Amino acid sequence: MAINLSEQVHIPWESQEHTMKIAVLLTVALAFSYASAIKCIYFKHGSSLQTECKPELDTCVSYVTVLDTFKGCSTYDECQSMKKFAENIGTLTCCRTDLCNMY
Repeated sequence: MAINLSEQVHIPWESQEHTMKIAVLLTVALAFSYASAIKCIYFKHGSSLQTECKPELDTCVSYVTVLDTFKGCSTYDECQSMKKFAENIGTLTCCRTDLCNMY
C-alpha cells in the first residue's frame, strides 16, 4: 500500500479559524507569562525597596535572624535548599506571589 505524500489534507475553514484562534491565544499567554516577573521586597542592612525579579527567579525570600534581615529574589529550589541551613540560625520563608515577603 503506497501513501501519496503530495496530497494535501483539506481542513474546513471553520476548523482553520478555530485552530488559529487557539494558536494566537497560546502565543499571547506564553508571551505574558515570560514578560511578567514576580515582584519582591528587597531588604538588606535596613534599606528596603520593591524590585521586579529576573524571570528565572520565581520566588521571594525572607530570612530573619537575631542580627539581621534579608529579603529578595531566588529560585524556588535554591530557597528550599537554604531552609536546611537556616533553621538553626533564623527563619527562612519562601513564597511565590507578588510582594509576599513584605512582612
